[in-house]
Amino acid sequence: MNHSFIMGDDFIEESTIIPSRREFDQLLEAKKLMGKGVEVGVCDGDYSFLLLSTWKGERLYSIDPWRSFGEEYRDINNADQSLHDLRYEKTKEKLSVFGKRSVVIRKTSLEASVLFGNEALDFVYLDAQHHYSAVKADIEAWYPKVKVGGIISGHDYMDGVYVGGVFGVKRAVQEFAKEQKAEIFVSGELMTETASWFIIKK
Repeated sequence: MNHSFIMGDDFIEESTIIPSRREFDQLLEAKKLMGKGVEVGVCDGDYSFLLLSTWKGERLYSIDPWRSFGEEYRDINNADQSLHDLRYEKTKEKLSVFGKRSVVIRKTSLEASVLFGNEALDFVYLDAQHHYSAVKADIEAWYPKVKVGGIISGHDYMDGVYVGGVFGVKRAVQEFAKEQKAEIFVSGELMTETASWFIIKK
C-alpha cells in the first residue's frame, strides 16, 4: 500500500514494506544486512531481545542512557532514576544469553554515535526521545554511520501529543527524506501498535 503526501513543492511517497516491526529481521536478511546494527532507546530490552532472536547478524549494540531527564521531558518512559537503574540491570541480564552478539551501551544517543565510524553499520533503529528536535538530531548523527544499502529506521512514526508524550517523529523523518530525496517505507501495524519507518541509504 502506497501513500503520498506533499511537503513544500514535493510529493513524497510512503510504501508499506513489512507487516510490522516484528518482521524487521526478514527485511534485513532480504537486503543481506547481516553485519552490525544498533537500537537506540532500549528501555527494558524487549525489542533488542526480539531482534537478536530473529535476526542472525553479527552484533547488535543496544544503546540507552537509562537515566531520568526531569519533568520538562514528557514521555511515558521518562521514569524515576531507580526504575531506569532496574531496567538497565534487567536488560543486561536479558541480553546476556546472546553472548558477544549483544553489546549494551549506557550512553545517550549522541554520546554513543561518536563511537562508530562512518558507514560502519548495516542498520540503526531509533526509539529514543520522540520530540521533533531530538529525532532530527538522532537522524543526523546516525545516518552517516549507516553504510550505503543499509537502513536507518525508527519507531512511533507519528506527530502530536498523546498519553505517551509529545511526538514529532513524522515531521523529522519527512524533512530528512525530502533533503535526501529518499523514499520512506513504513510497517503496517494496525491500531494496536504504532508504525515504524525505514529509509534505505543510497
